Amino acid sequence: MRLVLAVATLTTLTAAAPRHPARPAPVDVIRRAIDAVGGEAALRGLRTLVTEGASTNRSPGQEDLPFGAPAATMAFNRTTRDRAGKRLRSDAEARFTGNTGPSAHTTAIATQDAAMFMTNGRRIVGPRNFQQAGVSTLDNFMPLVLIKMLDQPDSVSAAAPLRIAGQTAEAVTFVSNGVPATIYFDSATGLPLQQVTVADDAILGDAMTTVTWSHWSKTAVRLPGQTYSAGARGTVITIQRVVSINDPVDDSTFAIPDSIAAQFRAQPPAPATPNGQLVTMTQLAPGVWRAAGPNYNSMVVEQPDRLVLVEAPISANWTQALLDTLAARFPGKRIGWVVNTHHHWDHSGGVRTVLAAGIPVVTQERNVAFVRSIGAAHKTVKPDALSRGRRMPQVIGVVDSLTLGSGDLRVQVLSISTAQDGGAHVVAYVPGPGILFESDVLTAPPGNRQPLSKPSAAEIVALARDRGLTITQVLGGHGEVAAMDNITRAAQ
Repeated sequence: MRLVLAVATLTTLTAAAPRHPARPAPVDVIRRAIDAVGGEAALRGLRTLVTEGASTNRSPGQEDLPFGAPAATMAFNRTTRDRAGKRLRSDAEARFTGNTGPSAHTTAIATQDAAMFMTNGRRIVGPRNFQQAGVSTLDNFMPLVLIKMLDQPDSVSAAAPLRIAGQTAEAVTFVSNGVPATIYFDSATGLPLQQVTVADDAILGDAMTTVTWSHWSKTAVRLPGQTYSAGARGTVITIQRVVSINDPVDDSTFAIPDSIAAQFRAQPPAPATPNGQLVTMTQLAPGVWRAAGPNYNSMVVEQPDRLVLVEAPISANWTQALLDTLAARFPGKRIGWVVNTHHHWDHSGGVRTVLAAGIPVVTQERNVAFVRSIGAAHKTVKPDALSRGRRMPQVIGVVDSLTLGSGDLRVQVLSISTAQDGGAHVVAYVPGPGILFESDVLTAPPGNRQPLSKPSAAEIVALARDRGLTITQVLGGHGEVAAMDNITRAAQ
């Protein structure tokens, strides 16, 4: 009798236990968020949007020395989006840390058929990849990302909720351009609260970033008044306010001079390569080439039994395109070494690619640990040969100088101290034609239409004097090729 009563009691208790409510479907979470920021009709009807704001950025990549404290940047910006006309304009004033330069006033304009940069009043043509990216980012911000999620249900899936700020936040994972992002939503308001991504990084391998949105505007279409981004790439705090929504925008806002538009149209079409990168090869002298990409250059030296590549910048995609270009142009000739001029991340973005290809890297002695850390980074988002067990090739440190190869096309790698770093820097000199490659010392503007920087020119002249170099041309990691005669005059 007692046993029967116990079973009956247990059955009663089990039946009375509360059930956890079913989690809402991803589409319901998204639609609630859309309603919270103004509604689907308002988002789809967004024609023009003008915002302005300020940000502080402490991101690694431009340190004085490898593994040093990140430089801080403060920026004030105004962004004008014309979604109806497919036009974007960004105006910014950036204030930098220490020796990285004075304030820079920049404007970037992208339209359907042209693009232009303007820095401190100097106009230059924008490359096609910038124009394409600029137009595509018209919808690439919160809350318009919610519409993308609604329109691409196959890219959306449910994710585990997370306890944030004392509440349980519903979550949805959205895959865009191959990168999954998990977005969490405020349980009380439905507003987007936080986003977590793990993406492949050229320097860090797998890199997680958390973006938190707060202080949403009270406008017809609501935008976050504050965005806080933190992760392996540093921290950025941005505040912004909405200036106008759907007000007419004057065409002069997006005006690009005819001469700049003509230069844009004269550029070759976007390459139909798998990674969309274009490498332009220009011979500077017998056996020496400039390999140009978007805003960056490398130097290629053909020796009898090998190639020497100086600089693997920007990204894995561009550096792989460069390696493919060299394999096609110089069939059967291996790359013996790649020279990394310094530790700044924009000049090291392709180092992992060449290490994974089994190519030794030469760099300044103080950068050796940094380059090795790139090769050892955990990499599962986009695994490569190193992450699959390939042995890392040699990383060679240069204390004062190192010569690669022999004869007139030998490459002399020389350690120098520049105005922008603490001595962790090398240049590469080819004595036969007298060509020097340097990065972030001197940048010759397009067409050499602007005067060269006197302090930068003086650094090159001093280098030639102190090292006994007979320089005829200087190829920078940025900009155009400069004649040494012009550099000498600029230094006076």
